[in-house]
Amino acid sequence: MHPGQLQGFDLRDKVVGVVGSGHIGRHVIRIAQGFAMRGVACQRADLRTLVADHVLLRMPNVVVTPHSAFNPREAVGRIVETTVANIQAFLAGQPQNLVQRAPRSV
Repeated sequence: MHPGQLQGFDLRDKVVGVVGSGHIGRHVIRIAQGFAMRGVACQRADLRTLVADHVLLRMPNVVVTPHSAFNPREAVGRIVETTVANIQAFLAGQPQNLVQRAPRSV
């Protein structure tokens, strides 16, 4: 579809579903309320119950999208820069950003 062929629609009284009501989820809900939308939220753990044949996935007015906060160009750039710096530090004998193993509980 050509961008000139896109047609908008009124968001008032539409329902937005937000999976995860953490930092980003709360902002999405707040913004949606600014458009007079209604919000439905569930925690990410609830996704385990959203199986392939779930009724929501069969509804024509439901769009399921992945959370991809890691994917913007800036974020990918930071990931690459950090990875290169970690490799260079390791090769120089000065590893950085090490992950410490959690102590075992007895």
